[in-house]
Amino acid sequence: MGLIMYHARLGALVPALTNFALHAPVLGIVLKKLGGVHPDRKAPTFSAETFRGWFARRPRVNAGSAKVVLFPDTFNNHFHVDVARATCEVLEAAGFEVIVPSKILCCGRPLFDYGMLNQARRLFEQVLATLRSEIAEGLPMVVPEPSCCASFRDELTELLPHDLDAQRLAQQTYTLGEFLQQHAPDWEVPGSERDVLVQSHCHHKSIMGMDGEQGVLQRMGVEPRMPPTSCCGLAGSWGFEEEKYDISMQCGEQVLFPAVRDASPETVILADGFSCRTQIMQGTDRRAIHLAQFLKAERADSEVSLPDHLPERAFTDEPDLAALYRRGAMQAGGLVAAVLGLAAVAVKRRWSLSDRS
Repeated sequence: MGLIMYHARLGALVPALTNFALHAPVLGIVLKKLGGVHPDRKAPTFSAETFRGWFARRPRVNAGSAKVVLFPDTFNNHFHVDVARATCEVLEAAGFEVIVPSKILCCGRPLFDYGMLNQARRLFEQVLATLRSEIAEGLPMVVPEPSCCASFRDELTELLPHDLDAQRLAQQTYTLGEFLQQHAPDWEVPGSERDVLVQSHCHHKSIMGMDGEQGVLQRMGVEPRMPPTSCCGLAGSWGFEEEKYDISMQCGEQVLFPAVRDASPETVILADGFSCRTQIMQGTDRRAIHLAQFLKAERADSEVSLPDHLPERAFTDEPDLAALYRRGAMQAGGLVAAVLGLAAVAVKRRWSLSDRS
């Protein structure tokens, strides 16, 4: 699980087949057992298209305007793609031209949990090498995932203390809320009269603070409720591990789960962290959305609108497992047919060579 940045890239090559394997009743259980994952944990669902794939086929927007780098982390590039898309669209609505790194990059956050610091250092070095010109130009970088943003603000300079570009990138990295408060203070944010409950991500609170997000919500006319939830209990891959599942759910039951369950069906539940959204989804009957999705949906010209009842359904409906299984089975069948075809060609070629000899 510490190497999810590589596994996700492989899974994204055949997302339907990967989803089929992870969610199939028998095969999914076997894979969880092999991976040390608790049987009650649901595997995240791969998106049919990565954020980078979506971004690459779009026309250029706001050409010539001030630029901002959007860092598509592993989770929002492969799983919660709507979050990265919404972040991109909000930044463009605020008047910026969004660019993404030329290569697939990772901050190395999952590696820290398993002590793979040398590998994490190499990933940081790859980030610095890829973004060298953007760093020199002083371009701000927005990171939708709080844990990844915290990596650039904290661990980056700890692992590379003498690298000046590491120091610069740490200072140029923002959450969406921070960026909008500091770089787009005059942007007319969409107004909202909704009741909003916010789950504050641990790294977000401890490294960046919640002032940026709270400021943006207040600009929208929202007075958010932020219960003292502490950790949601998932903490990346920690709460997925079989021997830690019970403690993980107990952490959620301290404050977060009761607060979510007590929220009215009209309340918007915000959680910028992938882990927090996953924990809420698997520990309650509600879903949470990212600040970017809330901003996007509340814009008057948005193609997405939040329903009054369970507003998160605009973004976070459960995947159609039946359709997922059908697509996975078709992709598996195609893959098997391709392998058999290649094997047949190889056998025929070998026979042909044997006949000539």
